Amino acid sequence: MDPSVKRPVSKNVSAKNMKENAMKEISLKLKRKQKKLKQSKNIVKKNSLKKKKSKQVIKNEMNGQAANMESSSSNNNQITVEQTTKIPKPPIIEEVPELVPAPKLEKQEVDSACSCSSSDGFEFTPVTTHSKEEGLKVFTWMLTPFDPNEFLKEIWEKKPLHIARKKPDYYKDVISTPVIDNMLRTENIQFTKNIDITSYVDGKRETHNPEGRANPHLSEIGEPVLEVVLEAGDMLYFPRGYIHQGVTIDGEHSLHVTISMYQKHAWADLLEKMIPAALQIAINENIEFREGLPLDIYDHFGLVHSDTNTPRKAEMEEIVKRLFNKIKDYLPIDEAVDQMNKKFQQDALPPVLSDFEKAVTVFGDSDVMIENGKVTNRVEIGLDTRIRLLRKNILRIVSEERIKLYYYAENALEYHGAELPFLEIEEDLAPAIETLITTYPEYVSVENLDIPSDSDKIQISDALWSRGLIMTEYPLETIDDE
Repeated sequence: MDPSVKRPVSKNVSAKNMKENAMKEISLKLKRKQKKLKQSKNIVKKNSLKKKKSKQVIKNEMNGQAANMESSSSNNNQITVEQTTKIPKPPIIEEVPELVPAPKLEKQEVDSACSCSSSDGFEFTPVTTHSKEEGLKVFTWMLTPFDPNEFLKEIWEKKPLHIARKKPDYYKDVISTPVIDNMLRTENIQFTKNIDITSYVDGKRETHNPEGRANPHLSEIGEPVLEVVLEAGDMLYFPRGYIHQGVTIDGEHSLHVTISMYQKHAWADLLEKMIPAALQIAINENIEFREGLPLDIYDHFGLVHSDTNTPRKAEMEEIVKRLFNKIKDYLPIDEAVDQMNKKFQQDALPPVLSDFEKAVTVFGDSDVMIENGKVTNRVEIGLDTRIRLLRKNILRIVSEERIKLYYYAENALEYHGAELPFLEIEEDLAPAIETLITTYPEYVSVENLDIPSDSDKIQISDALWSRGLIMTEYPLETIDDE
């Protein structure tokens, strides 16, 4: 190497040092502020500029998210309504749900369950919960004391809602400063990818990452419709089209979690998938769509002719409207909804299993290969094995030239961290999947899957089991190779 050429400093080493220093600084700041009171000031603003600018902002909000719920930590419950906005009083629900952790098995019970041993007197209780009902419990807990049905009827996608509980510890198990500190210390947290270091000065956000960008200046959007200081344990909801900024009160510590939901889940998103497909079907099945354009169409349409009105132009406009109206006869609604659910499968986090669920799924299957290629603790599914889906929405059957089962059981914890997995099956095996979908949450014997061949019943069950898509009613008996 030419000694006159200076060796460049390694960017990786520099970035690593910067990351370590920044993480240390964050950790120290969190510890210093941990003993202070917890407050956060949240402002919700709705665009009130001119029509053209208003549409642009709301459009951006619709593309980005549909709604937000925020839980926060603070010690002040002042509410200021800047414009005439009715803040609804929450209808009290009779019974406040409690999020009780899933029952855990002791190690001895786990070993007993997974090995089907009854020597310790352990009796396994089958899992009978319904995933939608469990989800509703969480939703109800988030909204308490506001009734979920009233929320969906009166608040959802209509107006903001502030729920003041006077219970500082209500969300203590969701996130905390020590939990964040532990994540920074023990997990591989990447700047820009997983975390941003930001600051707000005069209403402007500055991101101190190389790829960060600033949010729009909220003072340009208009006066807020709601300004509220959240207490610890409070919740703030605001629908699509509202812009939100959280500001920490000087001298106080603030920690809040923002949950965005229903992203890309509007009628417009469904139509985006449906209309192009409907047009293609119409082109294939209706010869009118394949007829040539009028020879004089260029003489009547286009920028130059946009302000002119002629009988010939009106005649061609009617043809366009008539053809467009016929497209509705070819709308593939089922296929478009399947594609929407396919996106849900890709967006979803993998399921979190209780010890009881692990004992009756592949996640508790501890088969191990030992010497000479022998396998110990192997399990087998038989025709008399009773099975059900792990979750109601754990998979989706989609027809894309071949029949594919898309599922989220193997998704990465990082958003879109891996390709969406799928299982391709023959069309004559699809009725077996339909049986499991329609009978959920009940268990069904493998023998009763709606396909004729017993070997196919075992084959499809094994495929679903190995991917974590089904559970058995009781733990499977383990087998050791001889």
